[in-house]
Amino acid sequence: MVVAGEWGARHSYSGHIASLLADHDSQSMRLGYIITDPAVRGQGRGRALVEAAVARGFEKTDFPLITLGVYAHNHRALGLYESLEFKPTGASIETVVGDETWQAMEMALSRDVWLRNDHTSSFH
Repeated sequence: MVVAGEWGARHSYSGHIASLLADHDSQSMRLGYIITDPAVRGQGRGRALVEAAVARGFEKTDFPLITLGVYAHNHRALGLYESLEFKPTGASIETVVGDETWQAMEMALSRDVWLRNDHTSSFH
């Protein structure tokens, strides 16, 4: 599933996209490839995108969990996911990028937590 959006008076594409992959064997979903246009960051569009993808996943499946990976140094994304109650799983992966080592941490959100907090999306 891919969720994308348009905003603005002329409905110009803002560069937001996310994928949600469902794994029927493990009964889980993986949120990935969350991309936002740097020119419009900080305006709530990334939040709306993630909320829409999560809501859609939980609406379309009965799977109990959505996971994602986020680089530990990406404080904005990490703050967003934490505010939506994704929790670190304790798993992480190191990736070498150029001459740096980046740490990707795994996070998960349960259906029960999502539904308990009655998240609604303004993403259209």
